[in-house]
Amino acid sequence: INAEYGAKRVKMSQKAIICPSLLSADFAKFGAEAERMLQLGADWLHVDVMDFHFVSNLTIGPPVIKALRKHLGPDAYLDCHLMISEPQKWLKTFSEAGASSVTLHIETLGEDASHVIKSVKDLGCLLYTSPSPRDRQKS
Repeated sequence: INAEYGAKRVKMSQKAIICPSLLSADFAKFGAEAERMLQLGADWLHVDVMDFHFVSNLTIGPPVIKALRKHLGPDAYLDCHLMISEPQKWLKTFSEAGASSVTLHIETLGEDASHVIKSVKDLGCLLYTSPSPRDRQKS
């Protein structure tokens, strides 16, 4: 499977992608920890973004993504998992901050899902979807 990522083509394969969550990093040394994860073989870095509305936790936002992008350079793949109530309001901000891809919870998009999907593509990011934390509790 091939996918567009900005001006680059990304070749997707059956190979597992190593994508550690930055929530496991020492926040006092955040940039160095992210760099260390890449040096140790991470393919991507997973950034859990939570707004204390969609899920009951508050974490990283666009300023941190922007700082990571500046520190790590353009080749680091930042997979931003937006566990937020209205992601469509933030897509451009995360893209401009340096997100390589966004992972969204489809139920947060409402009737506007097709427009949001097109917006992500127009911004040059890849889009992934994730089941809701609430869905996992039901199973």
